[in-house]
Amino acid sequence: MGIILLLFISVVYYGVYLIYHTWKFINYKPVTHHYLFHVSVIVPIRNESDYIISCLKSILAQDYPKDLLEIIIVNDHSEDNSLVLLRAYADYPNIKILNLPIGKQGKKEAISYGIEHAGGELIITTDGDTIRNEHWVRTMVSYFGENTALVSGPVRLSGISVWQEMQALEFAGLVLLGGAMIANKRPSLCNGANLAYRKKVFLEVNGFQNISHIASGDDELLLHKIRHLKKYAIVFAKNTQAIVETPAQFKLKSFIYQRIRWTSKSTVYPDKWITFHLMMAYFANLSIIISLFYGLLYKEKGWIFFILLFMKVLAEGITLYFATKFLNQKKLLKWFLLEQFLHIIYVLWVGVVSQIKKTYVWKGRKVR
Repeated sequence: MGIILLLFISVVYYGVYLIYHTWKFINYKPVTHHYLFHVSVIVPIRNESDYIISCLKSILAQDYPKDLLEIIIVNDHSEDNSLVLLRAYADYPNIKILNLPIGKQGKKEAISYGIEHAGGELIITTDGDTIRNEHWVRTMVSYFGENTALVSGPVRLSGISVWQEMQALEFAGLVLLGGAMIANKRPSLCNGANLAYRKKVFLEVNGFQNISHIASGDDELLLHKIRHLKKYAIVFAKNTQAIVETPAQFKLKSFIYQRIRWTSKSTVYPDKWITFHLMMAYFANLSIIISLFYGLLYKEKGWIFFILLFMKVLAEGITLYFATKFLNQKKLLKWFLLEQFLHIIYVLWVGVVSQIKKTYVWKGRKVR
């Protein structure tokens, strides 16, 4: 009876957590403002020749005042022809193309170097493989009030294959949870592909100092540093005009490396509450697998597996419905049931591997 109770507790907790945060997201109505700021959009790149021109064109097309917008591209020792492609834009008055000095490498170093050369009061970071609509900068800026330090923007994954669409579906849930945590005054999740903050606040927390040794975390770990100042507001840009789009991974290997990179920082969050919730999500999925084998061992207990699976499907279904509705990706729900079974295996596998395998390849570079 004891093991059955533990299985139910973990899955029920996980389901209630998802539904509660979905409710917080639905009812979240952040205030917008009409202030204009000098904005520096920083794009750290490494080997982005396939995407960087489309990315740059989408930023240049912004309807924000041109005299208040600069674009800073920081090349992190690219080994492809990214710089060759960017030569056509070298003479644009509001574009700076910088090369990260020898001895410096990585996304955090590239962003910090860009901020050193930034004239903007607001910094907006994005990735070299992203695109957005022409209202993106204006929309992100509109969420900055007098006391706002950071605005987290929504990111959606794109792709036409089943594999990519399933990634996009799973990722949509993370976007909703990130916004819901901000709505709940416990911000923990955000994405550096669409993140805005005041330059003075970045300097106030000493940038990436004390977290620079961690390969990822230029977004969430910075968010935690700013959050713990406890004197600034953090907002989620709950507006489709603020969405940034980036392609889902094409290959399984790159997908695995990406998720290991994301998950590897889960144990270093200063707020251990989010680490606890991540562990509960892991144990909820583990509980379903345990209940399956428990039912095979004791035939009369086979009903436990189906009840636990139903609770997971129900909670995640509600969350993903509202997440995809916000991101205009409801068509992805056609893969929901198929993904449910793969998701359990994925969560259990990545959760273990990310804590064991600390070295992985990203953008053609081995990182730790």
